Amino acid sequence: TAGEVGIFKSTPEARFALVEMRVQIKEQELQLEPAIELVVRRTPEITRSCGVAVGLLRNGSVVYVSRTGVATASGTLHFQANLFQSCLRTGRMLQLRDARNHPLVGDTCRQEDIGSLIIDPLVHNREVAGATEFLFRERRSFSIGDVMDLELIAGIISESLSHEEQMESEPPKAGESLLQAGLVENIRSHVEHSLN
Repeated sequence: TAGEVGIFKSTPEARFALVEMRVQIKEQELQLEPAIELVVRRTPEITRSCGVAVGLLRNGSVVYVSRTGVATASGTLHFQANLFQSCLRTGRMLQLRDARNHPLVGDTCRQEDIGSLIIDPLVHNREVAGATEFLFRERRSFSIGDVMDLELIAGIISESLSHEEQMESEPPKAGESLLQAGLVENIRSHVEHSLN
């Protein structure tokens, strides 16, 4: 709709938070599930979402490793599984701009006050490994920019999938955290400068 605000509450602060999450995951050498938990917990703080869920494919089934907000409600479990499976089969992002009127999930969305949602596949080694679901109270016509911003968040989780595999196969490289700390400080100064 005209005049609709973007996905992020504050784009400079959100993009800085995304970099911070990446650095925190690497510096603390977080395993996959704690890394996902960090991203899921922080996403509602920096976006206008009212819930986030991450499901991973394990032995052919979707396992929800982390949920927050309305995504934790028991009524959303059934439709999440169906929508996740659709996204996983096609490997494409699924957008429901008016979820309350969707024939399959409308009743649950009205009950849980979910206006729209996006499910973004998580890709690892060129295969769909899971999906991230972003829930919103209001109906949204997602812009290309909104989609790209949400893909940045899902990308952190995809990186964590790759990072976990990499950590199992090779030791960390010396000096990596110093480079990342310099990157964070550089971005922090840009964000602070743009906010002043």
